[in-house]
Amino acid sequence: MTTADNDRGVRRVVHALTLTATVLVVCGFLTHSVWLLGAGGWMVIVGFLIELVYRPGRPPGGA
Repeated sequence: MTTADNDRGVRRVVHALTLTATVLVVCGFLTHSVWLLGAGGWMVIVGFLIELVYRPGRPPGGA
């Protein structure tokens, strides 16, 4: 598996988390369900943390 494949895989996961979070937040807002809003919020946080930690395109070891 190449670095480009890994980058695509991580981006796909982040986009899936973002889409799922959006659906949960909208459903929570429409049904006044706080736990759906909370789950959606945590999914957004996890997606941003994955993007922040992984940083696709950055060479291994920093720099």
